[in-house]
Amino acid sequence: MHIDDLSYSLMMNLYKDVLSRVSTIDDLSKEELLSLLEAQRGPIVDINKEFAREFEERMEKLRKERELKKEKFRQQKAAKAKAKAAAQAATAQQAAAAKAKPKPKPKAQVGKPAKGLATSREKEQVLDKPVPSVKIIESDFIASADEAPMSLPPHCPIVLLCGPVCRAVEPLSV
Repeated sequence: MHIDDLSYSLMMNLYKDVLSRVSTIDDLSKEELLSLLEAQRGPIVDINKEFAREFEERMEKLRKERELKKEKFRQQKAAKAKAKAAAQAATAQQAAAAKAKPKPKPKAQVGKPAKGLATSREKEQVLDKPVPSVKIIESDFIASADEAPMSLPPHCPIVLLCGPVCRAVEPLSV
């Protein structure tokens, strides 16, 4: 606090003067209060710089601990980055190996499939076609007061998420 011994002595004299003017406090309480304030002189004034030395030692210890934690964090971060790079490299190698593998040829069928069953070639053709999964349909939909607190703005697109079989939804006519 940087309070020297002289300042503390002046403060004690001021307390004595103020307590002598107060008549509602008895003498025993005044003496007790002054003795408690005098007991605080050592920690506040710190004549031998004992508390300042302890404080500096503690702060130095905390600085060292903080530096150790920072270094440990840097090492952990570097280890995570190496592991991530290794995982990405392994994934890239697996992808390259999968591309390099030849696709197995389908087995030749001896006869025609039963009625209603598709051949494997027909199944492959169906699977190769892109399936639309999102269709955007514009409509003039206005929700009633029972369904929504506010109506949608006009010409607001409605997005329907569909699976492999998707039926077209016609816009509402006004």
